Amino acid sequence: MPDGQPEPKEKELDEAEAAYHEAGHCYVAAKDTWRLVDHVRIFKQKKGWSGTTGVQNAHEQSPSVTTIAVAGLVTEAKFVAIQKDTINNQIHISVNIVEHVEDYVKKYKSLSGVGKKGRQIDIPILPGMDQVAEASISEDDAKLMPSLYRNYGTIKSSLEHVTSICNTPAKWAMIDKLAKAIMAAKGRKLHLKQINHILNIPLPEY
Repeated sequence: MPDGQPEPKEKELDEAEAAYHEAGHCYVAAKDTWRLVDHVRIFKQKKGWSGTTGVQNAHEQSPSVTTIAVAGLVTEAKFVAIQKDTINNQIHISVNIVEHVEDYVKKYKSLSGVGKKGRQIDIPILPGMDQVAEASISEDDAKLMPSLYRNYGTIKSSLEHVTSICNTPAKWAMIDKLAKAIMAAKGRKLHLKQINHILNIPLPEY
């Protein structure tokens, strides 16, 4: 891992954190990269919560897939930041954060146990950056990243792009609405029609 970084920690997500994490994947896939999202759901595990987001064409060699992959980490961090401070909740992507994510993506297969629960990434909260939002990136997130686009530059631009989305009130309001709908589904899947309705996306014509 990069010099000066602490040993990786695991994070067990609660229900709301899992919902906002999946809402991030779903929003960026459907609204930002205009892919069809077949479903999104969260579910209880023995320890903590997890979730799935079914994105069509998610295995393309495209930098936008890396953006989808890191979106859950960023939206989860934004939610945690809001819980800590409803006024000063802007999150900041530093060089160190990008290195943390890049390191995990390179090594997730050899980090025993970390991938299933998710590696904790502490993202600074502006303006003073004296607080952090504890968020997570999972093994599934790392697997999603295309081999050609899991480098520092693509990860950095992807993290910054999703952070900009989260720090835009109108876009965050949609993510918030989606996350609440995911929780209200009580473990059931939200399907394409429901997702598109929440995100104000016209249904595809066949």
